[in-house]
Amino acid sequence: MLITPIVSYNGDSDIVLKILQSERGHEFLARLLTNSFICCLHTYLTLLTVTVVGSDGINIVGIMKDVGLTYVSFMVF
Repeated sequence: MLITPIVSYNGDSDIVLKILQSERGHEFLARLLTNSFICCLHTYLTLLTVTVVGSDGINIVGIMKDVGLTYVSFMVF
């Protein structure tokens, strides 16, 4: 199981523990695990892209993402 460590610099661990012990604690834990999984997947796919295509692949994918998001924003708005 993938657990993301919660870093507390100013004593906010009590707040996190209260959220985990509340009735919405399961939702918080599910979102935390989902976010951890997505971050690991993003890192893995970025490394895979650089390994297979090279560093230019990241630039090409970024340009394609920008063009796609621009097209979607024009269609939605």
